[in-house]
Amino acid sequence: MNYSTCLINIKSTIVRTSLLLVLTVVATVSAADFGVGNWGMSTEQVKQLETRTNLTPFGEDNYLVFIVTLPGIQQARLVYQFKNDQLVEGRFIFKANNSLDVATYLDQYQVVKELISKQYGPPNSDQILTLDPMTTALNSAEYANELASDRLILKSSWQSPTALIRHQLAWKFDHPHHQLHYLPLNSSAAITNTDAF
Repeated sequence: MNYSTCLINIKSTIVRTSLLLVLTVVATVSAADFGVGNWGMSTEQVKQLETRTNLTPFGEDNYLVFIVTLPGIQQARLVYQFKNDQLVEGRFIFKANNSLDVATYLDQYQVVKELISKQYGPPNSDQILTLDPMTTALNSAEYANELASDRLILKSSWQSPTALIRHQLAWKFDHPHHQLHYLPLNSSAAITNTDAF
């Protein structure tokens, strides 16, 4: 290899490295806070960016609902929540095809927990809330029974660069309720009460 070839290889490497660095910075800068939106965006701005199927009821101004497809999840909805026409919260709501299939809800909770952990690392908190401390050593069928009896709540949370992310599976009225809730880090709800849902 002569001097000219070596110089060309060095220049090529510098150009590729610079391009990669620029693409990484652009991807980081343009990353959304929740879904495709950034905190403070209007409903119209989010609607223009969102490409998924819109399920928002006609005339609703305080939230937008979209169908989301996630691996290992039977049904998922992405919900943007607005206050004074500004994006202030986001939620993913997860359901099983059979609303009383508690075992599927437990499986989906673990799938979502793994997906979020791959993105943000292990949860900052991971809780099994129950009346009986021995419940934490149960098998999955026993967990399902405890959840269906409204004696078990599973909670975990993470922090992204822009949001507090709260994950919960609990019994609500007559069926399981599984959600992932995003709050802007600078919101009073995220600052004052990191464990509440």
